[in-house]
Amino acid sequence: LDDMHWADVGSLELLRFLARSLSPTRLLVLATYRTDELTRHHPLYQLLPVLVRESSAVRLALRPLEMGDTDALVRGRYALPDVDACRLVTYLDERGEGNPFFIGELILTLIEERVMRIDDNRWTLGDLAGVKVPTLLRQVIDGRLARLSADTQTLLAVAAVIGQEVPFDLGAAVSGGDEATLFETVEQATTAHLVDSTADGVGYRFVHALIREALYEGVLPLRRRVLHRQVGETLAALAAPDPDAVAYQFRQAGDARAVGWLIQAGDRAWRVRALSTAGQRYQGALLLAEQVSVDDAGRGWLLYRLIYVEFWRSSDAYREYLDAASAIAAVTPDPVFAAAFLFLQGFIHFHTTTVREGLRGMEAGVAAMDALMPHDRDRLDTLIREYIINTGNIPRTTLMLHLVIVGRFIDAMAMATWMLDQTGMDLDDAPLKSIAYSDLHTALAQGYAHFGRVRDAQIAFARSRDAYRNAKIEGRMVAFDAFRELTLVALPYQADDIEQRCLLANRADELYRRYLVEAGSAAPSTLTLSLLIVEGEWDTAWAIAEAALSRESRLGPDMVTRVPLGWLARERGELAVAWEQVGSFLPAGTATEPGSGSYTSSISMVLLAATLYLDADDLPNAETWLNLYDRFLAFSGAVLGRSEGEAAWSRYWRCVGDTERAREHVERALVYASEPRQPLALLAAHRVLGGLESEAARYGEATHHINKSLSLADACEAPYERVLTLLAQADLRAITEDTEAARTALDEAKSICERLAAKPALARADALATRLPAPIPARHPNYPASLTAREVDVLRLVATGLSNAEIAERLFLSERTVEQHLRSVYNKLGSSSRTAATRFAVEHHLT
Repeated sequence: LDDMHWADVGSLELLRFLARSLSPTRLLVLATYRTDELTRHHPLYQLLPVLVRESSAVRLALRPLEMGDTDALVRGRYALPDVDACRLVTYLDERGEGNPFFIGELILTLIEERVMRIDDNRWTLGDLAGVKVPTLLRQVIDGRLARLSADTQTLLAVAAVIGQEVPFDLGAAVSGGDEATLFETVEQATTAHLVDSTADGVGYRFVHALIREALYEGVLPLRRRVLHRQVGETLAALAAPDPDAVAYQFRQAGDARAVGWLIQAGDRAWRVRALSTAGQRYQGALLLAEQVSVDDAGRGWLLYRLIYVEFWRSSDAYREYLDAASAIAAVTPDPVFAAAFLFLQGFIHFHTTTVREGLRGMEAGVAAMDALMPHDRDRLDTLIREYIINTGNIPRTTLMLHLVIVGRFIDAMAMATWMLDQTGMDLDDAPLKSIAYSDLHTALAQGYAHFGRVRDAQIAFARSRDAYRNAKIEGRMVAFDAFRELTLVALPYQADDIEQRCLLANRADELYRRYLVEAGSAAPSTLTLSLLIVEGEWDTAWAIAEAALSRESRLGPDMVTRVPLGWLARERGELAVAWEQVGSFLPAGTATEPGSGSYTSSISMVLLAATLYLDADDLPNAETWLNLYDRFLAFSGAVLGRSEGEAAWSRYWRCVGDTERAREHVERALVYASEPRQPLALLAAHRVLGGLESEAARYGEATHHINKSLSLADACEAPYERVLTLLAQADLRAITEDTEAARTALDEAKSICERLAAKPALARADALATRLPAPIPARHPNYPASLTAREVDVLRLVATGLSNAEIAERLFLSERTVEQHLRSVYNKLGSSSRTAATRFAVEHHLT
């Protein structure tokens, strides 16, 4: 029994009689009906619970098709290319909303309109835009509408113009009816299954998008434009209008006011970094602006936005917009736009072509802004508050931060200090002030860090964090602030403060991961790579770096990824990878000029190149790169990095054979690393000096420096630094013919190298091991408790009352090695105190 929603009362009574009478027999009665055709007063609506009660009838609700069902239907019936099949499934799912009847009619309409057709037994799919509502579906909807009053039909037509969801107050305002009439009308439409109440009860929505579309198409175009304008004006008058909704209405009305609202919608999307949406809104505004003859200045500011959006989306479309804006800037009488565009052009050049040219453009732009007349400067300030801030680039502070990038710390700090001295900086908007202040303190913090003013740097970073918090800003900018404090303060100056460096690393990592999730990026967080390398988590660091490089953006991972990867590759013997990272930053090689790129990344890569040439014993090239390193330091005036440079020069002169000059440089490295104190640089300087003292046969001094280096490596929890120092210690022990101590140091070094896959260091350990004489059987193989000769040496000195540090000094060992020997002694003796161990030594005549 089909279409029971059309059955008369007599037929329904017959169904009830049959169902009750036939229930004992092996007979199935199948009745179908459309739920959307039933009202509460329909006789079938009232009969359904009776059938269930009297005849145990089972009701089967047909649920909407899932997208996978639609996909199976399309692919099973139509041999479309995969791309077209995906397009069609998406179209049917969005418009049909899982309704099998609607989906079937949509397909038939596409075939009738020749949008989808078959040629030579192959289906093809054309443009799906603009396909009208299927005729049969329109007829079904018209049939439902015919049962409604004229007023209800009129209101539904107005609602269709408003949108899929219609707030009651908006519908009333546009239709001009009173609330009671509106409610009565909505009830009729609900009974006809055309609309439903929204979940919050403040409006109503069409039960299906195609119903709304059919009603919309039934409104005369001229009437539609008038209604769209009315809706737009009503929405715009609200206390907090939705710019997207207002823009849509004015755009459909062909009203020029849509341009401004599209821009507002784009600005809103930009603020939450929805770059694709922002670009679509701005592009729509630009297209409409050309149709309604918006003046050059208006189009110029719109292009200004589009340049930023497309640039940060890593889309080359920004070039077209840049050319168009440049043409406007050349002829516009608006000095504000001309100055702002000059700055923007410099910013783009900085990141895409020539850094120095970009800086000149940015400086020229700021100078042009400073030269504006007072009323133009006021207008610029308003524009900054309205949307230049949305780009995250306040001109003067952006210039300052870019001066920091290239290493012009003194200029940047002078600019930051001057701006902080200005009361209010002519910026009345609190969030904007907070962003400006955070930028200023970020610049100062980086300058202080490079000049060794550690406490000042920490204070400036803290103030930057407070300013971001005041502006309620999180994500990438705040994460990178924590990253800078980690790499410029914690690791250089506080590497032995494990708690502080972990705190900064966790903060940077958490904030950056949150930013990546919000941005919909699958890239890994790379901000803690340098710390992972220091801590010996090399496999993890390598995997993260490789994953990050596979997802590079326009600006690339810069120092965050390539710099640590380059050094890690060198330590693992992956020389091609190391040189690749050098080349990525320094394509001009030794012709690179300081100030022509990222200072922090470039100077680190210069030192890496010099180190790689020293590794290869190519002294002429190493000297050239070391000279370039000194030029970078002189350009910036920085203190940070001087100790590393002096240590590298010491290695160079040691290779040349000039030990006096080598000593001069390493002693300067020690001074630079001591004030301000830089633990990792300090341990490296002690290690190099220990090696020089070994060669000079000053073994006591050599032991002192190597033990200092070992203690610092342990305090910094830096296993690879410990490896390098253990190799220096093994070399010293080999020279002093303490073979057993040399082997002990080499065994520990090799164990760590194998875990890290540090192939060059492992090769050094193996080479040193081959120089050692074969082990000589111990003279006293029968020491009590299976003690070794070295353990007996340690035990004897414990029994004399010496501390671990004094024992280490006496035996030319590190304090940590003494502790390891003592733990072994305690285990073998079954004791845990020096007193018990001393008693054992006395009782067994070992003292």
